[in-house]
Amino acid sequence: MNDFRARLVWKHPAALAPYPRNAKVHSQAQIQNLAQLIKNFGFTQPILVDKEGVIIAGHGRREAALLLNLKEVPTIVADHLTEDQIKAARLADNASADAP
Repeated sequence: MNDFRARLVWKHPAALAPYPRNAKVHSQAQIQNLAQLIKNFGFTQPILVDKEGVIIAGHGRREAALLLNLKEVPTIVADHLTEDQIKAARLADNASADAP
């Protein structure tokens, strides 16, 4: 592991590109639920993006932010990951969402 230090970067949610082959599809009910959580508690989990601004984890949070017309959301740019690590991170994130 290299010496990566997470750096929070605030970006407009529309500037974040959804991963075109994202396996997880969020229903409108899920997006509305996420939006309500963000309204109640704030944006407590940043969206993880690659160096190009493509979402690695957080597609639903982006959709909720757009629904709420937020002007900026917290992101972490994972520019220390290789393409293989990014693929693995996407798979792990999707799998963890389905865990019991």
